[in-house]
Order: sequence, then structure tokens, then C-alpha cells
Amino acid sequence: MIDLKILLPDKTFLKMEVKKVTAEAENGWFCLLPKHVDFTTSLTPGILMLTTSEGKDILLAIDEGILVKYGEKVIISTRNAIEGEDLGELK
Repeated sequence: MIDLKILLPDKTFLKMEVKKVTAEAENGWFCLLPKHVDFTTSLTPGILMLTTSEGKDILLAIDEGILVKYGEKVIISTRNAIEGEDLGELK
């Protein structure tokens, strides 16, 4: 599992364990799994998809930000994030 934390300027928006993180960087979409290599990337404004251990997808709209993966931890720092039920609601 991935220990995920999403940070906003004034608070921790979300802290949970997930099976997979799918996000968009300047060079395209990518997916992170627990055993993937460590890296850092900038994120573009868009949709962030989190998959729980039960297989449920959680959709978030995020502003531009930074993602850091090290070990089984992922930290995302962004100016704003909103959770939604479907893609149409978030766009």
C-alpha cells in the first residue's frame, strides 16, 4: 500500500493508504504503485485518481503542484483540491 498525504497551504487535505495513484504531469499521465522507483515531478491542474485497497476509485480535482514519492510514501503539495463523485462534476 501507498501512504498518501495531500497537503494544502493551510492544512492536510487527505491522509490515507491507497493501492494506486494516477496523476498528470507536464509530460503526460502516469500511475504509481507501491514498489515503483522514487521520484519527484510537477503536476498540472487536473484530475487525480486514487484507488483504495477495496478497488474503489476516488477522484480529486487539483491545482498545479508537486508530487514526491519515496519508498511507499507519496506526498502531494498543491494550492487547492476538491473531491467529487464523477469527472463531469470535477471538470
